[in-house]
Amino acid sequence: MIFMTEIAMDTAVAEIITNGVATEIMVGVFISIISATVITGLTFYIVKVRGAVTAQEIKQEAIHEGVKALLYDRIVQLYNHYNGKKHIPIYARQNASNLHKEYKALGGNGVVDGLMKHLMNLPTEDETKYK
Repeated sequence: MIFMTEIAMDTAVAEIITNGVATEIMVGVFISIISATVITGLTFYIVKVRGAVTAQEIKQEAIHEGVKALLYDRIVQLYNHYNGKKHIPIYARQNASNLHKEYKALGGNGVVDGLMKHLMNLPTEDETKYK
């Protein structure tokens, strides 16, 4: 009878161990599936958000370069106009200076520096009026 009880206990223990192992395996698989799903979802979200940021950065860079090109063009126009007249009004000189300052702040190169130096050295009145 003791022998039968020991066999019954061994079977019960084996069943518990087997069920426990099976449960651990099931929990492990479940955790793996949940983890993979969460990681995949986060990765998708990050890629999607980063893609939107990249598109925004590209658009911002285009605006930046467009404004810089417009400032450059306007400075060149001022130079061509007032260099031909051989004088520049004070308000136009100040305007050119403001445009140049912003152009440089946007990373504009030194190409217009020579034009600006020449503009700033032009007389502010038409000296031919007084001759």
